[in-house]
Amino acid sequence: MPKPTAAANVTPMPEARLLTDAEKLARLHDLESEAYEVANMAGVVWDLMESLFDGSQSPGVTGDRTDLHSLDPGKVERLHFAAAHSMELTGRFKDRFMEGLGYGGS
Repeated sequence: MPKPTAAANVTPMPEARLLTDAEKLARLHDLESEAYEVANMAGVVWDLMESLFDGSQSPGVTGDRTDLHSLDPGKVERLHFAAAHSMELTGRFKDRFMEGLGYGGS
């Protein structure tokens, strides 16, 4: 019995229908607003990450220790939502981008 090879585990790209440059450009142009939406949501995630530790060292909770933080549950919840939404938007954008190039989505 032959040994399986690494190549056997590779999923090939689906065959693309040949599109004209004009068709590709039109399809990709339609994605412009989605690209901005993905970038803006990534910015929200970054802002939440930067602010997560603002005011998190409460002397009443952490004493004089600078390595302990008390995180605001509301901030953590907003960060979780923004990160999950960013992941969803990015996946959808990738699928639509690939479709725009003539490949099927994943």
